[in-house]
Amino acid sequence: MKGDLKLNNKSNVTLSIDTAIFNEIKKDSKNQTISVNTKINTILAKHVLFYKHLEDQEGASIPRKYFEAFIELLDENKHIELLTNVSVETMQAVYVHDNIPFTLDGLIKHHFEKVALWAGAYRRFRHYVDEEGYTCLVFDHKLGIKWSRILGASICNMIREMANQTSTFKALSTAVLVKVDKK
Repeated sequence: MKGDLKLNNKSNVTLSIDTAIFNEIKKDSKNQTISVNTKINTILAKHVLFYKHLEDQEGASIPRKYFEAFIELLDENKHIELLTNVSVETMQAVYVHDNIPFTLDGLIKHHFEKVALWAGAYRRFRHYVDEEGYTCLVFDHKLGIKWSRILGASICNMIREMANQTSTFKALSTAVLVKVDKK
């Protein structure tokens, strides 16, 4: 009803931001056709859920060209092993720290929709339940079929380790489809 208090998980904060930084945020939000508030929330979420942990682990951001060369130079099985181990180890620590459940939903909401996307593992992610009841995860990228196989195998391993569920994947040149078995 009108006048009733609306329950939400929002807090109001007053910030004092350098004018030059605020102008860049306004320009970015306008270019992305989102509100300044949404842009600031995205920046803060990325810091809390991604960059803070990256800094804690002394991680490094690398240029895309370097990453593409790295994919080609290293053996596919070694990539899968490294990506699985680092992802599982890192995310277990983050999940414990941030009280995130070790479930498929936890992986989707915190890792696939945010952390791995922000890290540049893929460009776009979506998920749905198909007509047979399988949870389908779709990861779009521009890194080729080898990366699709690496990403697909690593994600299936992560789902097994983190959510105790089995899954299979189909690798395409610009996308990976992971189907998680019904539980």
